[in-house]
Amino acid sequence: MDDPLYEFILPDVSSRRQALIHFFQSYLTLLYPYSDVFASSERMEAVALVFYSDRFKDTLSSRLLYQWRVAKAIGRGLPICRPSDYRATGAGFGS
Repeated sequence: MDDPLYEFILPDVSSRRQALIHFFQSYLTLLYPYSDVFASSERMEAVALVFYSDRFKDTLSSRLLYQWRVAKAIGRGLPICRPSDYRATGAGFGS
């Protein structure tokens, strides 16, 4: 939650936790069928997800299912999203 990257892209502390929980839950839900998940202990101080591309069946139905899951994750995240003004941070194009 206090990672400098997350602080930069999610400057509002009050919504950062909710956004990160949603992001990581969606990420795990999307990639879990094709991955192994490892934790440092039962307290889960650190977690690693190892993605195996050979577990992803490259068929039309698999690709459509994956795209549907991505669309659902984005749709569920829309309520916690808010527009950003990149010009205000100096991170826009041409800066």
